[in-house]
Amino acid sequence: MFDWRLRRKVRASGKKKKQNPEMAELVISNHFQCPITLKLMKDPMTLSSGITYDRDNIETWLNTGNFTCTVTNQVLRSFDQILNHTLRKMIQDWKWGFESERNKLCIVANGVSKVLAKAFDAFAKNPEAFERFSNVLIEILSALNWMLLLDDNKNESLKLLTLQASLRCMVWFMKHSQDVLVKQNAISVLKEIKSFDQQEIEVRIDSRVDETLVKFLKEPISRTITKASLMVIFAMVSSPNENIKASFVEKGLVSLLLNLIVDSEKSICEKGLGVLDKHFESKEGREEAYQNALAMPVLVKKILRVSELATEFSVSAIWKLSKFDKKNEGKILFEALQVGVFQKLVLLLQCGYDDSTKEKTTQLLKLMNHRMH
Repeated sequence: MFDWRLRRKVRASGKKKKQNPEMAELVISNHFQCPITLKLMKDPMTLSSGITYDRDNIETWLNTGNFTCTVTNQVLRSFDQILNHTLRKMIQDWKWGFESERNKLCIVANGVSKVLAKAFDAFAKNPEAFERFSNVLIEILSALNWMLLLDDNKNESLKLLTLQASLRCMVWFMKHSQDVLVKQNAISVLKEIKSFDQQEIEVRIDSRVDETLVKFLKEPISRTITKASLMVIFAMVSSPNENIKASFVEKGLVSLLLNLIVDSEKSICEKGLGVLDKHFESKEGREEAYQNALAMPVLVKKILRVSELATEFSVSAIWKLSKFDKKNEGKILFEALQVGVFQKLVLLLQCGYDDSTKEKTTQLLKLMNHRMH
């Protein structure tokens, strides 16, 4: 979604190859290993020496005439064995966590997400089935939510989910479900769809979904839903469809985002600034910003204050506001100077930002020098 972040990560560390789950080495904590075999214990039993062994191993040791603890070498005062309930529970929890993750990877590797995407569309396109099996659709959506995150070959699944019936069903759950988790799963899957290469497929979505997305920002339900909403909005305002952009302008997207990011946490702030930057590529988006007294103070405030990505988005947004509308250039630059942007831009040139950000910074400084003289 945010290609600047992706480029920076690739530039900084290179693409990391995912390790084959079948080749991953299973590391067992020393506390879970039997001291005799060094294997995972099934029934951990504690002896009078205070050392815990697996039941089968310690009984074999004792039955062969050994009377000492293999770890401490001290003679055992008693052969009584006490089940270590706490350790047994810890081992069971650890095994469940490992097996659960391994099973998820196995499920994804066998193409289950594509099968579920087909089933989702089949139920969604039949009105009677949708009403009768809505719980099944909810469960499928929940499973797809985590499968798509793990699936490296999810393009076929995403193509199926972009069919009209599937999209309409997800939007319905977003709007009307009383269960927060269902809303969250629906918008998370929709976010994955909108992140998909839109040159290969046309994402057909209910035009009224913008009302729901804006409502999620006005009346936050959860951080996950807020972030997913911002990412879906980013994809929608990136569309060449001018009607979509105009619709968000009518709903006051700029004012909403400015109020949202003033004191928001890092991740939401970055995404909100990214949406603003993209929105300012349209004349309607910029006109909305020119009418808002908060626009310039908030954008300048976020420079060098939140993160590198937030700074890049803020500089780019200011640059677009001043570059593409000459009649408003003087007003924008004057407002920016009033809230201290000049000093921040000078400092920014001394930092290690990418060429695009430095070029925009340089252009802004030249325009401001010209205005000041």
